[in-house]
Amino acid sequence: MIEEFVYDFSVSESQSLCVKEFFCKTSFDKKKHPILLIHGATIASELWVNDCRKLSWCHRLAGLGYHVFTCDLLGFRASSRNINLLKISDTRADKAAKHILKLLDHILYTTSQDKVDVIACSWGTVVLTNVLSENNHNISKAVFYAPISYDIDAGNYWKPKYNAIPINNDGEKSGHIFVDTNSFTSRWNEEIPVDDKTDWRNQRVLISIIKNTMLNSVKQNSSFLIPSGPLADLFDIFSNQLIHQPERIKIPSLVIRADHDQTSTEKSSLEFYHSIHSFEKNYIKIKNGTHFAILEKNMEKIFFETTSFLEKEF
Repeated sequence: MIEEFVYDFSVSESQSLCVKEFFCKTSFDKKKHPILLIHGATIASELWVNDCRKLSWCHRLAGLGYHVFTCDLLGFRASSRNINLLKISDTRADKAAKHILKLLDHILYTTSQDKVDVIACSWGTVVLTNVLSENNHNISKAVFYAPISYDIDAGNYWKPKYNAIPINNDGEKSGHIFVDTNSFTSRWNEEIPVDDKTDWRNQRVLISIIKNTMLNSVKQNSSFLIPSGPLADLFDIFSNQLIHQPERIKIPSLVIRADHDQTSTEKSSLEFYHSIHSFEKNYIKIKNGTHFAILEKNMEKIFFETTSFLEKEF
């Protein structure tokens, strides 16, 4: 049986992250590093924790003997207390990376281990790249799913979203926006190139994401709140500005991209991959998948490649 723990982890005097921890006593393998999973710019820990257990990464990994952690980064879902006090700069990748470094120390202390493996998705790869640019991290291996790097076509989609962030009473862009659940579903649907979306995506998975996101979020009718810092990062990256430096990554790394992903394009993901300065790296392209392929029916290929990489000795 997999044990689940949910708790607040303080990252400053007034800020904390909601952390979710997964552990299975019967299958635990002390030889395996603990794993931290980092979410992207829209869906928080629900990306990795799903009511459909076959597609719930935290449950699957715990069942394989890993001690697994994920969290809602600052401003997301259960970590969105005092959201009106957060500025857009408070939730950008450089700040999130500092919080992740503190969380990594907590994981090492909790598990009595000396190394952690990390899996990141989408904007989370920007956060992870910032973490790996520091000299004081204890990460052994890194998996980058749908990495974010400069691409003009992706920019045409994402940059208007940043421009649409409203101005607050201080004359600055608001520190948060609301995302309508129907808009989120439509975005996912647009990347699935078949009429019957259930050919690629289990409807139970989508229902779980929306239900649990709305349950844990500050909400407004059918919309849920997200911090706007990640959108500022995406705007800068897709404007070809330096936000993260993949060339500073020196540890074993796996880069994965699905072929119908319109945010992490083939050009940008390969550029990200080739920039990594590690002798141990691999690039995998997944067929028939979108930006959310880690939650689609073809996720088994991604999961297999990920676990094979994590279990490989370098």
